[in-house]
Formats: sequence, C-alpha cells, structure tokens
Amino acid sequence: MPENPFRLPDTIRHPKKRALLKALAKSGAVRRACAAACVHHSTYYEWRLDDAAFADAADVAREHYIEWLEAVADKRATSGPRPSDTLLIFRLKALRPHVYRERYEHKVAPEEIDREIERLMRELKACPNCSCPTCREKRSENNGLNGRPSPQAELAVNASNRAVGREKL
Repeated sequence: MPENPFRLPDTIRHPKKRALLKALAKSGAVRRACAAACVHHSTYYEWRLDDAAFADAADVAREHYIEWLEAVADKRATSGPRPSDTLLIFRLKALRPHVYRERYEHKVAPEEIDREIERLMRELKACPNCSCPTCREKRSENNGLNGRPSPQAELAVNASNRAVGREKL
C-alpha cells in the first residue's frame, strides 16, 4: 500500500488531539482513532464543538484519508497481478458521475398518451352519479364542468403535449 503521510497543523498543540488527528488520517474512523489516542469518542465530538481549529484539522485529516483510499483504489483497479474492472468502474462513476452514471430514459409515444387520456375520459364519463370514492374524487377534480376537464387537468394535458412536441388540443 502507498504511504499515507499527514502533516498536522501547527495550531494543534494538545498531545492527545495531535495523536487523534494522526490516527484519524490513517484510519478514517473516529472510534478507531479515539481508541488509538486513548480518548473517548464523545471527547472527539466535544473538541469539534469547542475548538474550531481542531474541527477544521479533523475534516482535513478525514479528507486526507479519503484521498489516500482513492489512490489505493486507483492502484488496485489498474495494476498488480489482478487489476479490477469492477473497482475501475466504481472509481470512474465516483470521479465523473456526469459521464459514467446510470441513465434511465422513459420514452412515451404520443399515441400512448392519447390512448391513456381517452381511457381516463371514458372512465370519468362512465359513471357520473356513482358515489364510490374514486368517482367522487374524479368529479371533484372535474369541478362539475359537465364532462369537460378541469383547468388543472387541461394544463396537465397541455404540458404533456408540449413535452412530446405537439400543439395544444
């Protein structure tokens, strides 16, 4: 594994804080670093609240550890007796998510939208006097406009049409 040198800031003079920060830069884990420095983990969080310089140094130490892990992952992904394609994929996704992220496209043909709108309109007109919760809800959405869609429903249909590049119905 590559070296993991970490230079402590000169502003941190307390020996236990310095030991904890060094251990944090090597392990990345608060409890493990606290154990190495013989400090209870609650003390670490108190120091973070009470000492801004310590909190900043702790953030830098953790960032240092993360960068070191990334270097190790890069080395394992690209060299050695068994380079890891899987690890390489994860690194690329982490470093360039806009290029390597998973993409999902949902395409709906305009004809499918038309069929669904027609089906819903037929369903709405099918039982205008029914008192089931679904029909009551549909009637309230329709606002009693005698079979015409409500302004909200019309806006939704128009937005849908614009999304697929068609004119207003």
